Amino acid sequence: MKSVNLVCLLALLVCMGCKREKPEVKTVEEPVEVPLVVGGTDAVSRIKALYEGLFTHYNKGDFAYDVQSVFSSRLRGIWSQLPENELVYSSNIWTDLQDFDSLVLEMVTLESQIEDTAMVAVRFRAFEDDIRSVRVRAVRESLRGNLDWYVDDIIHPHQDGPQSIAGIARGYAADSIVHYLWEYGEFNTHQEDNVIELRFKDSVVVDGFFWGTSDEFYDAREGFYPGFSVWQMQDISMAGDTIGFMLDSRDVDYFSGPLALDVHTAMEAKREGYYLWRQFSFEYFQDTVRYQGRLMQDTLLLFKEKSKFPYYEEHRFVRKTEEEIMQSGYGQCDYEEDNRQSLLNLY
Repeated sequence: MKSVNLVCLLALLVCMGCKREKPEVKTVEEPVEVPLVVGGTDAVSRIKALYEGLFTHYNKGDFAYDVQSVFSSRLRGIWSQLPENELVYSSNIWTDLQDFDSLVLEMVTLESQIEDTAMVAVRFRAFEDDIRSVRVRAVRESLRGNLDWYVDDIIHPHQDGPQSIAGIARGYAADSIVHYLWEYGEFNTHQEDNVIELRFKDSVVVDGFFWGTSDEFYDAREGFYPGFSVWQMQDISMAGDTIGFMLDSRDVDYFSGPLALDVHTAMEAKREGYYLWRQFSFEYFQDTVRYQGRLMQDTLLLFKEKSKFPYYEEHRFVRKTEEEIMQSGYGQCDYEEDNRQSLLNLY
């Protein structure tokens, strides 16, 4: 028994004399914020990489190079309305050229950037001494699972005014696009004019837009200026020379002044830098208003039914070109600045 105890004691002494390794203590580091890389860090890098890829393929004669993945949600929506559109795969969209020997990218520069919208100038060489340029509107948004810069429009310079591919695409979606103007007659001013755009396909109205004010949905306006917006027509019906449609005031942003006729959504208006209008209360707004109209040779006689407020209004819209509408004074508003500043001060 004593021998066993002696052996145990010796073993204990040997263990105490052993060099023990210090156990490794693992510390948990604070999480490090990883900077978000957005399309090569900025809009310029994104557009530069896009055009370098385009020109590489086009110079090899590959005009079917698929670049739809760089379209913004807005632009994809516009192009999706076109049945078989070869322009999507054509270099003419990106360069405004149809025939060329080779394309060389000269310079890509940032013209302006406001938050998630940027204007980028692309300068390239089409022939030996032929320098061309286009302007690309890029927006940063989360599409298809990643946050990046996407092409929202491409503007080609022309002598008679810049051409927007978004505008061109809208034209392809219809056989004809017709505009009608109702002039606001009070004090002979035009700051609250209404404009209607109708798009015909096979002589039938298939789509339409209405530029107007918050008065469309209000029973009475006292002591404040109206807000401005644009609505896409809903529930369009047509039989013979009569047309019906509905406007919806819900989830609509209003702005402090009239919107240009190339602005078709509130999202576009925000991107273009229009100022939001802050209403006192939407309590007296009607959700929807239905319209019935009669199309005549050069006029659209429109009846507005405010069912919540039982009375009818009749407006006579006169057919005009966009140029004639602008020349008439549409878009001028002498209280636009007051409309955003004075109302903002209320909050």
